[in-house]
Amino acid sequence: MKLLHTDITSRALGLTLGLALGTLTTPSLAAPVVGSAVTQFESGTTLSSADMNTTINALVTAINDNAASIATLEAGNSNVAGREYCLKSSEIGFYVSNEATPDTPLAMGASVGAFVGKVVFGVDNTGSLTALSDYYQDGFPTGVADSSEALFDNEPFTWTQTGNKLTLTIGDGATAEVVSLGVSKSGEVALTGNGATEPDDSNSGLWHYTDTTIAIEVAAGETCAGMFTF
Repeated sequence: MKLLHTDITSRALGLTLGLALGTLTTPSLAAPVVGSAVTQFESGTTLSSADMNTTINALVTAINDNAASIATLEAGNSNVAGREYCLKSSEIGFYVSNEATPDTPLAMGASVGAFVGKVVFGVDNTGSLTALSDYYQDGFPTGVADSSEALFDNEPFTWTQTGNKLTLTIGDGATAEVVSLGVSKSGEVALTGNGATEPDDSNSGLWHYTDTTIAIEVAAGETCAGMFTF
């Protein structure tokens, strides 16, 4: 899939392959032992069962709380419902014209591109994507061309998730694009890589692409400004 040079909606969401993308997941904090619940025993004083039980119960409560917090961290939460992500995808492409030969290899080119966006997953299995930056550069023997795609806000999509497998559906009907994603155990960070070969628009040659994407969860409503270099 030629992610940076096709339809802007499918391209941008396709860049989240392997995602990875409400609020930042915050692990439960273990509670300390309450000092006032611990009896300070002194030499020569008589121990009472009530004081001993109070001290032991305080320790047991803290230990159990620690155990519950550790279990929560180990279990993880990869569910993306109600969560928001900032993502950046970088792509490198190499173009070979059908007219290129070993003797005339100049009918070749290369491209680099980057997309930065904000992805929001709703709890009702819908979502939205906002493009913050979308830039690429094509280089051919005839020169270098810089391009920037039009940005957009809250482009809708639908999604489903089974375990760590996330599937996004972009568009409707026969033109809909289905993108499969892999979510990390915590759901907070995702990395992916992808490769594809596609003909150019005039069908006079082939583009060979590789891309990498990183998505980082952020708190609800937080902007992605400064997180990535646009």
